Amino acid sequence: YIEDCSGSNMEDLKVKIEAPNLMSFTFRGKLPEDFVVDSFPLLHDADLFYNRGDLESRLRPLDKSRIHPLSKFVMKLCNVKVLKISGAYFKILELAKVLPTCFPTFKNLIHLEVYYICYLQMNTFLNFLEFSPNLESLVIGK
Repeated sequence: YIEDCSGSNMEDLKVKIEAPNLMSFTFRGKLPEDFVVDSFPLLHDADLFYNRGDLESRLRPLDKSRIHPLSKFVMKLCNVKVLKISGAYFKILELAKVLPTCFPTFKNLIHLEVYYICYLQMNTFLNFLEFSPNLESLVIGK
């Protein structure tokens, strides 16, 4: 559980997670420069929140070297059953120009909660849903 990483230095950190038995992951706050992870084969649930406004101000001018590692991190969550995610992560996938055909299949995902999603991220979000074939419940909230 990582929360309130709002210090200005957080954006300059690289976070490396080696936890093959990790079952639950929560991240709230400013994104680090890079997430380095192998995989989360046992991860049951993930809760990722990042403010979209902070994302846009941080990525001007667009720094693709920061976007690509973050999009790869989001895609490492493909084994989760429960995913709570803010719309900013769909913006990350969009900025990284991750093609819908490159999405991994979230075959275990049965419950998805998306909050603070912008109309402009809807195409990326709808593409994401296509790769969630076993989804049973969807909550879109504020």
